[in-house]
Amino acid sequence: YDLCIGGKTGYTKKAGRTLVTCASNGDLDLICVTFRCPEDFEYHENLYKLYFKKYQYFFDLDTF
Repeated sequence: YDLCIGGKTGYTKKAGRTLVTCASNGDLDLICVTFRCPEDFEYHENLYKLYFKKYQYFFDLDTF
């Protein structure tokens, strides 16, 4: 995934296969962690695409 800036796979008997990844898009960084996910790389990519698309930064001018 082009926006992925790092990741680490792992395995334990209790958690099974694990994957931790981080992706960055502009000012937004997201982290995804999965356990026992057979399609973990695809799952992470799909989550990043979904949440980068849904996220919108806004602020209330009255708070300044």
